Amino acid sequence: MRWCAVVVLAVVAVGVCSSSVDASVFNIVDFGAVAGDASSEAGYTNGKAFNAALAAANSSSSGNGRPTVLVPGGSSFTYIPDATTDMAGLSGISVQIDGDIIAFQQPENMTKENAVWPYDAAQGKYHDFFLWSDCYDVRVTGSGKIDGHGYEWWWASVLKRIDDASRPHIFVVNGCRNLYFGGYSNSYEQALKLKNSPEYHMILTDIDTLTCEYIDIRVGMWLVCCVLIIF
Repeated sequence: MRWCAVVVLAVVAVGVCSSSVDASVFNIVDFGAVAGDASSEAGYTNGKAFNAALAAANSSSSGNGRPTVLVPGGSSFTYIPDATTDMAGLSGISVQIDGDIIAFQQPENMTKENAVWPYDAAQGKYHDFFLWSDCYDVRVTGSGKIDGHGYEWWWASVLKRIDDASRPHIFVVNGCRNLYFGGYSNSYEQALKLKNSPEYHMILTDIDTLTCEYIDIRVGMWLVCCVLIIF
Protein backbone atom coordinates (compact mmCIF):
# COMPACT_ATOMS: atom_id res chain seq x y z
CA MET A 1 0.00 0.00 0.00
CA ARG A 2 2.80 2.39 0.78
CA TRP A 3 4.33 1.80 -2.66
CA CYS A 4 1.01 2.56 -4.37
CA ALA A 5 0.69 5.79 -2.42
CA VAL A 6 4.14 6.90 -3.51
CA VAL A 7 3.33 6.18 -7.16
CA VAL A 8 0.10 8.18 -7.02
CA LEU A 9 1.83 11.14 -5.43
CA ALA A 10 4.57 11.03 -8.07
CA VAL A 11 2.05 11.09 -10.91
CA VAL A 12 0.19 14.01 -9.36
CA ALA A 13 3.45 15.93 -8.91
CA VAL A 14 4.45 15.38 -12.54
CA GLY A 15 1.05 16.58 -13.71
CA VAL A 16 1.37 19.79 -11.74
CA CYS A 17 4.87 20.43 -13.09
CA SER A 18 3.79 19.83 -16.70
CA SER A 19 0.91 22.25 -16.35
CA SER A 20 3.15 25.01 -14.99
CA VAL A 21 5.74 24.56 -17.75
CA ASP A 22 3.13 24.56 -20.52
CA ALA A 23 1.87 27.96 -19.41
CA SER A 24 5.10 29.54 -20.63
CA VAL A 25 5.20 27.79 -24.02
CA PHE A 26 4.06 29.72 -27.11
CA ASN A 27 3.52 27.09 -29.79
CA ILE A 28 3.52 28.65 -33.27
CA VAL A 29 0.58 26.38 -34.21
CA ASP A 30 -1.52 28.22 -31.63
CA PHE A 31 -0.75 31.43 -33.51
CA GLY A 32 -1.94 30.09 -36.85
CA ALA A 33 1.06 28.21 -38.23
CA VAL A 34 0.19 25.45 -40.70
CA ALA A 35 2.33 22.30 -40.98
CA GLY A 36 2.81 20.16 -44.08
CA ASP A 37 1.76 22.77 -46.64
CA ALA A 38 4.43 23.81 -49.18
CA SER A 39 2.47 26.73 -50.68
CA SER A 40 3.59 30.35 -50.56
CA GLU A 41 0.37 31.19 -48.71
CA ALA A 42 1.38 28.82 -45.92
CA GLY A 43 4.87 30.32 -45.98
CA TYR A 44 3.57 33.83 -45.35
CA THR A 45 1.12 32.54 -42.73
CA ASN A 46 3.88 30.72 -40.87
CA GLY A 47 6.20 33.73 -40.96
CA LYS A 48 3.52 35.86 -39.34
CA ALA A 49 2.68 33.12 -36.82
CA PHE A 50 6.33 32.82 -35.77
CA ASN A 51 6.69 36.54 -35.16
CA ALA A 52 3.33 36.68 -33.36
CA ALA A 53 4.46 33.91 -31.00
CA LEU A 54 7.79 35.69 -30.51
CA ALA A 55 6.05 38.97 -29.64
CA ALA A 56 3.66 37.23 -27.24
CA ALA A 57 6.51 35.44 -25.47
CA ASN A 58 8.47 38.67 -25.22
CA SER A 59 5.57 40.51 -23.61
CA SER A 60 4.56 37.62 -21.34
CA SER A 61 4.34 38.29 -17.62
CA SER A 62 3.90 34.60 -16.76
CA GLY A 63 5.79 33.51 -13.68
CA ASN A 64 5.53 29.83 -14.63
CA GLY A 65 8.88 29.53 -16.39
CA ARG A 66 10.98 31.04 -19.12
CA PRO A 67 8.78 32.14 -22.06
CA THR A 68 9.55 29.80 -24.95
CA VAL A 69 8.49 29.96 -28.59
CA LEU A 70 8.05 26.38 -29.77
CA VAL A 71 8.35 24.97 -33.28
CA PRO A 72 6.91 21.53 -32.47
CA GLY A 73 8.77 18.36 -33.34
CA GLY A 74 7.50 15.98 -35.98
CA SER A 75 6.20 18.82 -38.16
CA SER A 76 7.54 20.76 -41.13
CA PHE A 77 6.63 24.42 -41.71
CA THR A 78 7.12 26.23 -45.00
CA TYR A 79 8.48 29.66 -44.21
CA ILE A 80 8.60 33.15 -45.70
CA PRO A 81 9.68 35.87 -43.24
CA ASP A 82 7.22 38.47 -42.01
CA ALA A 83 8.88 41.73 -42.99
CA THR A 84 6.17 43.88 -41.39
CA THR A 85 7.10 43.18 -37.77
CA ASP A 86 10.10 44.72 -36.03
CA MET A 87 11.75 42.06 -33.85
CA ALA A 88 13.84 44.39 -31.69
CA GLY A 89 14.19 44.28 -27.92
CA LEU A 90 13.71 40.57 -27.28
CA SER A 91 14.55 39.81 -23.66
CA GLY A 92 14.65 36.69 -21.48
CA ILE A 93 13.05 34.31 -23.97
CA SER A 94 13.88 31.02 -25.66
CA VAL A 95 13.15 29.79 -29.17
CA GLN A 96 12.92 26.00 -29.25
CA ILE A 97 13.13 24.60 -32.76
CA ASP A 98 12.26 20.90 -32.62
CA GLY A 99 10.40 20.76 -35.94
CA ASP A 100 11.65 21.80 -39.37
CA ILE A 101 11.45 25.28 -40.86
CA ILE A 102 11.74 25.04 -44.65
CA ALA A 103 12.12 28.13 -46.81
CA PHE A 104 9.59 28.41 -49.59
CA GLN A 105 11.29 27.04 -52.69
CA GLN A 106 11.90 29.70 -55.33
CA PRO A 107 11.15 29.21 -59.05
CA GLU A 108 13.75 27.15 -60.94
CA ASN A 109 14.62 30.10 -63.19
CA MET A 110 14.53 32.60 -60.35
CA THR A 111 14.84 36.29 -61.15
CA LYS A 112 14.25 39.47 -59.17
CA GLU A 113 10.84 39.77 -60.85
CA ASN A 114 9.51 36.30 -59.99
CA ALA A 115 11.11 35.78 -56.55
CA VAL A 116 8.55 34.94 -53.87
CA TRP A 117 10.23 36.61 -50.90
CA PRO A 118 9.89 40.07 -49.28
CA TYR A 119 12.33 42.61 -50.71
CA ASP A 120 13.55 45.67 -48.81
CA ALA A 121 14.02 48.34 -51.46
CA ALA A 122 15.63 50.75 -48.99
CA GLN A 123 18.31 48.17 -48.11
CA GLY A 124 18.52 46.76 -51.62
CA LYS A 125 18.20 43.16 -50.41
CA TYR A 126 15.78 40.40 -49.58
CA HIS A 127 14.57 40.14 -46.01
CA ASP A 128 16.56 37.82 -43.75
CA PHE A 129 14.83 34.79 -42.22
CA PHE A 130 15.26 35.99 -38.63
CA LEU A 131 16.42 39.57 -38.02
CA TRP A 132 16.75 40.54 -34.35
CA SER A 133 18.38 43.55 -32.73
CA ASP A 134 18.99 45.07 -29.28
CA CYS A 135 18.20 41.88 -27.39
CA TYR A 136 19.17 40.44 -24.02
CA ASP A 137 19.38 36.85 -22.75
CA VAL A 138 17.98 35.07 -25.82
CA ARG A 139 18.38 31.31 -26.29
CA VAL A 140 17.85 29.43 -29.55
CA THR A 141 17.75 25.68 -28.94
CA GLY A 142 16.34 22.49 -30.38
CA SER A 143 17.04 19.47 -32.56
CA GLY A 144 15.10 20.64 -35.59
CA LYS A 145 16.30 21.93 -38.95
CA ILE A 146 16.16 25.24 -40.79
CA ASP A 147 16.56 24.61 -44.53
CA GLY A 148 17.16 27.76 -46.56
CA HIS A 149 16.56 26.08 -49.97
CA GLY A 150 19.55 28.01 -51.22
CA TYR A 151 20.07 26.24 -54.55
CA GLU A 152 17.86 28.53 -56.65
CA TRP A 153 19.31 31.60 -54.92
CA TRP A 154 22.89 30.49 -55.63
CA TRP A 155 22.29 29.94 -59.32
CA ALA A 156 20.31 33.17 -59.67
CA SER A 157 23.31 34.96 -58.18
CA VAL A 158 25.86 33.17 -60.37
CA LEU A 159 23.83 33.89 -63.52
CA LYS A 160 23.38 37.55 -62.48
CA ARG A 161 19.60 37.29 -62.30
CA ILE A 162 19.71 38.81 -58.82
CA ASP A 163 22.34 40.91 -57.08
CA ASP A 164 24.74 38.66 -55.17
CA ALA A 165 24.65 40.86 -52.03
CA SER A 166 20.85 40.87 -51.97
CA ARG A 167 20.46 37.25 -50.88
CA PRO A 168 18.95 36.65 -47.41
CA HIS A 169 20.73 35.13 -44.41
CA ILE A 170 19.11 32.77 -41.91
CA PHE A 171 20.02 34.36 -38.56
CA VAL A 172 21.07 38.01 -38.31
CA VAL A 173 21.43 39.30 -34.76
CA ASN A 174 22.83 42.73 -34.01
CA GLY A 175 23.45 44.11 -30.54
CA CYS A 176 22.74 41.39 -28.01
CA ARG A 177 23.98 40.44 -24.54
CA ASN A 178 23.91 36.80 -23.44
CA LEU A 179 23.07 35.06 -26.70
CA TYR A 180 22.94 31.27 -26.96
CA PHE A 181 22.63 29.00 -30.01
CA GLY A 182 22.73 25.25 -29.52
CA GLY A 183 21.21 21.81 -29.88
CA TYR A 184 20.83 19.14 -27.22
CA SER A 185 23.99 17.11 -27.91
CA ASN A 186 26.70 16.62 -30.54
CA SER A 187 24.85 13.83 -32.38
CA TYR A 188 23.25 14.82 -35.68
CA GLU A 189 19.79 13.83 -34.45
CA GLN A 190 20.05 16.07 -31.39
CA ALA A 191 21.94 18.99 -32.96
CA LEU A 192 20.37 22.24 -34.13
CA LYS A 193 20.65 21.98 -37.91
CA LEU A 194 21.12 24.83 -40.41
CA LYS A 195 21.20 23.90 -44.08
CA ASN A 196 21.64 25.58 -47.46
CA SER A 197 21.20 29.24 -46.56
CA PRO A 198 20.77 31.52 -49.60
CA GLU A 199 23.83 33.38 -48.29
CA TYR A 200 25.29 33.21 -44.75
CA HIS A 201 23.76 30.95 -42.14
CA MET A 202 24.56 33.28 -39.23
CA ILE A 203 25.71 36.89 -38.97
CA LEU A 204 26.16 37.93 -35.36
CA THR A 205 27.42 41.46 -34.71
CA ASP A 206 28.06 43.47 -31.54
CA ILE A 207 27.45 40.49 -29.27
CA ASP A 208 28.44 40.54 -25.59
CA THR A 209 28.74 36.94 -24.31
CA LEU A 210 27.98 34.38 -27.02
CA THR A 211 27.70 30.61 -26.71
CA CYS A 212 27.37 28.33 -29.75
CA GLU A 213 27.37 24.56 -29.37
CA TYR A 214 25.94 21.44 -30.99
CA ILE A 215 25.11 23.20 -34.26
CA ASP A 216 25.31 21.25 -37.53
CA ILE A 217 25.75 23.54 -40.58
CA ARG A 218 25.69 21.98 -44.03
CA VAL A 219 25.63 23.21 -47.61
CA GLY A 220 24.90 21.08 -50.62
CA MET A 221 27.04 22.96 -53.14
CA TRP A 222 30.56 24.37 -53.39
CA LEU A 223 29.28 27.81 -54.38
CA VAL A 224 28.77 28.76 -50.74
CA CYS A 225 32.24 29.02 -49.20
CA CYS A 226 31.47 30.70 -45.90
CA VAL A 227 28.61 30.02 -43.50
CA LEU A 228 29.38 31.94 -40.33
CA ILE A 229 30.59 35.49 -39.68
CA ILE A 230 31.02 36.85 -36.17
CA PHE A 231 32.22 40.40 -35.56
